Amino acid sequence: MTPLGAKGLVYCRYSENGREDRFRLQAGIKGRMSKEGEYMDLQEMKKTAEHEILHYRESAAFAEGWLDGGGGADAARYRDRMRWVWAVERVRTLLKKTNPEKERFFAELYQLDRPHGRIRPCEAITRLSIEMFLSPSTLYRWREELLLSVAVAAVQSQALKPF
Repeated sequence: MTPLGAKGLVYCRYSENGREDRFRLQAGIKGRMSKEGEYMDLQEMKKTAEHEILHYRESAAFAEGWLDGGGGADAARYRDRMRWVWAVERVRTLLKKTNPEKERFFAELYQLDRPHGRIRPCEAITRLSIEMFLSPSTLYRWREELLLSVAVAAVQSQALKPF
């Protein structure tokens, strides 16, 4: 395995005739689970975690409706969504105990409790930096820490399988 700059990683695999096949791993929204023999790098895991955080309220509502008997989705889809909901809630619970200000930032930035309308992330961070009296650079650093925490919680809940 050799690095391919900041864009990703190259995975080397040998085919039956002995030639080396190289391909770049791509993590899309559908590719949350890595295929056998492939892996996701940290940036891809964070990107997937951010996508799922943005859809947290939708996933929680889906899970609640599924438990109430509504919806005809299969159990595997319910299980996948619940794993992501668990990962986000686990991080929020941990932050409430250790750093309530960071938990408030997490909930406000990704609109976990209530929608605020469409707003670009840079505008949201600027608005929150004014409200919370913190520098934008601090909030960007917090956002990266939060994405990493959710990615780790997702691996623990098996919502994200990087290997």
